[in-house]
Formats: sequence, C-alpha cells, structure tokens
Amino acid sequence: MKKTYISYRPVLLFLVLAAGAGMGTLAYRVTHLPKAIAGTTTPQPRYAIATPLVQQPVATATVLPTAQPAAASSKVVSHILMYHYIRDGVDPKKDPIGYGLSVTPQQFEAQLAALSAAGYTGLTMSQYSAGQATAKSVMLTFDDGYEDFYTTAWPLLKKYHFTATAYIISGKIGGNYMTWDQLRELHAAGIEIGAHTVNHIDLSKASEAVQHSEIFNSKQTIEAQVGAPVVSFCYPSGKYTATTEALVKQAGYTSATTTHPGSVRPSDDPDALNRVRINPDLTPTGLLNLIK
Repeated sequence: MKKTYISYRPVLLFLVLAAGAGMGTLAYRVTHLPKAIAGTTTPQPRYAIATPLVQQPVATATVLPTAQPAAASSKVVSHILMYHYIRDGVDPKKDPIGYGLSVTPQQFEAQLAALSAAGYTGLTMSQYSAGQATAKSVMLTFDDGYEDFYTTAWPLLKKYHFTATAYIISGKIGGNYMTWDQLRELHAAGIEIGAHTVNHIDLSKASEAVQHSEIFNSKQTIEAQVGAPVVSFCYPSGKYTATTEALVKQAGYTSATTTHPGSVRPSDDPDALNRVRINPDLTPTGLLNLIK
C-alpha cells in the first residue's frame, strides 16, 4: 500500500508571512503612537495646536492730576469807574455840582481810547460778581440813568468795545432820563441795567420800611420792564447803613457800589464796593496812572 504525504510547507510559508506582516504593522503603530504611550512623560496632542500668544505686561499709563482752575486771588486788583453825565456845555460857576458830575464826550472817548490801548477790557458788575475780573478789568458804571448815556456814551462804548452797567432810578423814566424802550434796547445789546432805588433818597436817614420799599420795588419794577434779573445795586450818593446793606443782601443783589474811593479785590465786601470817581479834570494819562 502506497503511503500519502501531506506537505505543510505552504502553510508554514503563509504563517511566516502573516507573522511578518503583523510585526511590521505593530512596529509602525508603536512608532507613530503618542509619546505618552511610547513611554515618555509628557503627553502630546494628536493634532497640532497653535501655540498661545504670550501676553506681555500692559504698561500702566501715568495719570496726571487733573488741572484745577486757579481760585480767584484776593490780591487781584481791579477798578470800578463811576460816571454820571456824558455831556458838555456845563458852566462850572453856574452849576458846580452838575459840572463835577459831567465828563465831555471828547474826554470820555479819549479815556476809552487810552484804556483800550493799555489793554484794559470792560466788564459789567454782574460779570465782576461772577469772578471774571482780572488786573486788566475795568467796570464802567453810570449812575441815575440819564438820557445822555443812551445818546452819547453808548455809541462810544460800542466803538471801543466796552460794556457797562447803568444804575437806574426806577421812578424817574423819560424826560432827561432814559425810557423803558431805550433800556430794553441797551439790555439786549449787553449793557447791564442795575437798580438805584425808586426815588434816589438818602437811605441812611430812611426808616427800615422805606428802605425796604426803595430797594425791593426798584428791583422788581426794572425786572418787569426789562425782562431780566436785576442783581446789581448802587447806593444813592453812596449813603447807607448796616440795615441798608442787610436789605440789599436780602433782596438778592450780588453787589452794591458806594462812592468810597479805591480799587476792589475779590475778597472785598460785595455789598460795599469802592469806586473811582471820574471828574471832568481827569486826563486819560491821569486815569491810567490812577488805576495802575
């Protein structure tokens, strides 16, 4: 009987080849596995991740202290000029009082020209009270409300770019005094209208009740006619008492002028302010020397 032999060579060859392929695949996988699996200590991501930007410390801006407006210095000296009439033709022998209260139009213009050339600017009394004055400020004030302020002074003030304060006697309107229409026009143009009582009486000799009426009623009448607050007051002939001053403050005025000579400072009593009287003999040079 002939024996049959089975060849195992093909099977062995297949097994050897399969084993070789398996080892190759294993080697490839080990080579390409994350290093953590391969035995390293630092795991790496499978996919590349953008490296985060390193934030640099932000430079802190130096914050400077906010500049504060300088407080009004009590040493700032300014001047309130006191006028009455701007007119000529007054005989000093026949009317010495009227002459002493008068400045001619020519003199007034020369004074304005000198003030302007020297660098002075004009303020109203309410602007002065608001703290706007400097050493080069002048407050031009005109007592009583005479018509020549409208006809003569105002055109010259406009020419030289000065403003002013006109103190009005509310019981004396028209005639030799300005009318309400003129006063309203002046107010609209920037001239301040202040109060000078109702009847221009001597307040220092009047009862408190009479003083109250003169001080309060003049303010109310002018406000009603002009259509604006009246905050500046002038004592008739510069006469007043402590009671008068208290009533002026109570009425709501922010300033009151006297006839006391001298300059003014922000620290001065606002209800008793000095003024510089302008007389007919004062030259432009004399005025500048007076207010240096």
